[in-house]
Amino acid sequence: MLSNATDDIYRNRHINFHLQDGRIISSRETNFHQMNLSKIIMLELFIRGKTYRIRRIDLPDTFIEFVHFRSKGIRFIVNDSNLTVPAEYNSWSIGWTDGTKEYLFEIDFQTGNIIQDYDQPVCKDRVTHFHPESLILERGIR
Repeated sequence: MLSNATDDIYRNRHINFHLQDGRIISSRETNFHQMNLSKIIMLELFIRGKTYRIRRIDLPDTFIEFVHFRSKGIRFIVNDSNLTVPAEYNSWSIGWTDGTKEYLFEIDFQTGNIIQDYDQPVCKDRVTHFHPESLILERGIR
């Protein structure tokens, strides 16, 4: 099934899903939520000429599954008048979960720079963080 992410905004931004059988599927072809989650061995994010990878083989034994989502946020910047003002930004996050925490890299959608590298408790209220095949949603938070 083709992804709806085919407009110009995604020209310099996409994710490759590396699978156990050697195939590589792009988010330009298929949405993350359409992938077979258990077969993904690496997320490879390309954004504004930068590449970020998370490989299953490099993660601890507590790994359960990969996490990927897009979000919006507000950060405060100093404008030309030297005033602090809110500025909206869009980001993509990639990471993984052990069932207790999500370990994430949040990447700015416009610049390709890392906004933050952080972890947070798993929360079922953040349903968009989870793939439809998520073992966390199926079994519950550890």
